[in-house]
Amino acid sequence: MTSKLTTLFTSALALLSIQAFLSTSGSTPIQAALAGGRVQYQPPGRSTPQRTEGSGTRSADGVSCSGQSEKLFIAALSPTSHIGQTSSPRPTLYAYFSGSQSLDVRIREIGKSTLWSQTIQPKQPGLQTIAYPTNQPELTVGKKYEWSVAILCNPKTFERINSPSAGITRIEEPENLQETLSKARTTPDRAQVYAQASLWYEALDTLVTAKNLNPKDSAIQTELINLLEQVGLKKTADRERNAAPLTQSKAPKSPLYNCQGSTGAVYGGASRGDRTRCPS
Repeated sequence: MTSKLTTLFTSALALLSIQAFLSTSGSTPIQAALAGGRVQYQPPGRSTPQRTEGSGTRSADGVSCSGQSEKLFIAALSPTSHIGQTSSPRPTLYAYFSGSQSLDVRIREIGKSTLWSQTIQPKQPGLQTIAYPTNQPELTVGKKYEWSVAILCNPKTFERINSPSAGITRIEEPENLQETLSKARTTPDRAQVYAQASLWYEALDTLVTAKNLNPKDSAIQTELINLLEQVGLKKTADRERNAAPLTQSKAPKSPLYNCQGSTGAVYGGASRGDRTRCPS
């Protein structure tokens, strides 16, 4: 009797294992992105991200303008070990700056002249949003670009301090991306879809946009710091962590949008040229 029960139990476990395999084996990594857990960035062509500040650092730390004692920190927010990807023709870029001086932003195709440049004035120290100008050429799929941010110390003397350049390349939008995004009901879920699709700039934009909307949301702050650390931006993550005390959010997952009663409404991060719509 005991032997028969053991055999039946073993057969039941085997059947459950087969059913579980069949239910997941047909899903793509993007479709599986909403399985749960924290935002985990998937580097292009690799299985695990880098969590330490690598040799390809993206920051300049402890620099000073002539005649000033203030020590400044500036960083272009992009992975340190590879070129960050986007599927947007005009992605939003981000830098981290500890000072108040004007910043000069430049982007160019690798090996060629500057594609566009602009000057921005930080409203406050910390994360700086760099919107891609709508009157400038779109990024071309398959081409590699580099961008950098420089501190304009003195416009009269043209003194500037450059940050190490960062890489960006535009890829075709992954298959099923929009379908999977339509099922994401919270900011971390949405960022996770982008992160698993190796779309660094969209994942970062999603979290920073949400943080700007609700600076006291500790869940979003934690996800952002975690994402920065995964690509080797530890110094930036440490500064973001120590920037201000956090207030615990009421909900562990703060929604970036709510489709209820908003059929056809547009939602999405600032970098998306083709915003997603709520299901009709």
